[in-house]
Amino acid sequence: DGQISGEVIAGYGGSMGSSSNRIQISGGKIGGEITSGYSFGGEASKNILEISGGEINTKSRIQSGFSITNNAVENKVKISGGKITSSGDIYAGQSQEAKANDNVVEISNAKIDVKNIYGGYSGSTFFGKAKGKEALNNTVKISSGTIKSDGIYGGYSFNDKANGNRVEISGGEIKANVYGGSAKKEASENSVTVSGETTKVSGGVYGGFSDSGDVLKNNLNIAGANIQEGVYGGSSTSGKAMNNVVNVKGGSAKGVYGGNSNGGEASGNSVKIAETTVGFLSVYGGYSYRGSANNNSVVIDDKTVVKGSYVQGGHSGKKEAVGNSVEISGKDTQLQNVNGGRAETLTKNNTITIKDGQISGEVIAGYGGSMGS
Repeated sequence: DGQISGEVIAGYGGSMGSSSNRIQISGGKIGGEITSGYSFGGEASKNILEISGGEINTKSRIQSGFSITNNAVENKVKISGGKITSSGDIYAGQSQEAKANDNVVEISNAKIDVKNIYGGYSGSTFFGKAKGKEALNNTVKISSGTIKSDGIYGGYSFNDKANGNRVEISGGEIKANVYGGSAKKEASENSVTVSGETTKVSGGVYGGFSDSGDVLKNNLNIAGANIQEGVYGGSSTSGKAMNNVVNVKGGSAKGVYGGNSNGGEASGNSVKIAETTVGFLSVYGGYSYRGSANNNSVVIDDKTVVKGSYVQGGHSGKKEAVGNSVEISGKDTQLQNVNGGRAETLTKNNTITIKDGQISGEVIAGYGGSMGS
């Protein structure tokens, strides 16, 4: 018990790193930074922060392993109780200039209100210059509790790529956007799984997200959970969105996108939905505003209700939509409008297969613009 108004740091290292340090908190009140292993120039590795009780109210970060110029690897934060409030972030592993790999955050039975939660974070800005390397194979697991945050990230890279990261949510009430991996550059092979009939997420959910790079082969799985915003296998502001996969069975979501890009191609993405209610956004296998949308697919099975205007295999706002497909089955399936491919210029070789279900509006395989269908 007791109260600590300042920082709590188990290992404060210099050039040779900080490793295998541990902090355990089961009670009391803490008002400053909490770091298990802190290093200026060496690696921060295998540090552990365990919080099972108490009250933390701070304006600072809460983290296990931190390095300024070297890697942050194999660090762990385990929160199994208590109340945490911070205007800062929670990190398992953070590096400002190097790699953040193989770090883990586990959360259960806690009440948390923080800015962001990261399994692994790499990056910083120094005199206007972006720094940082990749964030690979980091994990966030949440099984219960109440969490309020801007974002929950398996892995995040401010200046490089984020690959192979994952978020697993099996319970709790989550007021945050959720990202398997997020990066300035490539975000590939990341995954998010959200399950449990009582699990509620009030933000958007992204398997992989990138500002300017490609999002490739990311996976998003929803099983019974209630997602109040849109869900995306992979989404990029200006890069390609390719070969991303979304599977939704049970529960609800506001909208579903296999692959989404504002400026790049969206191709080879897939969506499968069953026994799900989709809200007032639409369902897209692949969606691109400025790029092409080719070879995407949507499969909708029994007891699925889509309240949004469209189910589309592929949609391109400025270019072509070629080789997209939509398959619909289940007598209790209810949809409005269905397009195989829709584009500003050319639609070609798009297909719609209807085995059962109820469709109240249009069914158009190829909805083309200036270059025909």
